[in-house]
Amino acid sequence: MNPPFSPEASLPPAPWPAQTDAQLLCALANREMGALRELHRRYSPVLYALAARIPGADPEPRVQDAWLLIMRQAHCHARTPLEARVWIVATAQRVLRAPVGRT
Repeated sequence: MNPPFSPEASLPPAPWPAQTDAQLLCALANREMGALRELHRRYSPVLYALAARIPGADPEPRVQDAWLLIMRQAHCHARTPLEARVWIVATAQRVLRAPVGRT
């Protein structure tokens, strides 16, 4: 009896920590969740620090919404001249700075 099929089981492990931010965004645009985990590891402290500066806002849902936007728009980075780290923070800022109730 064979174990259930898992797409991840058929792929060699990707060395996510060795990838640049731009490479990770490209992989995320192709729905590689390992790339999202690595970007999350690298940038969540920054995003939480930015969100904590906003008075009266709960950082948790705003940072989660920022990651959703980054994930949905990762394909857009390839069309900009921005460095990946700048693009990530600028994209997150769109959500983090939105008025409460408009995220």
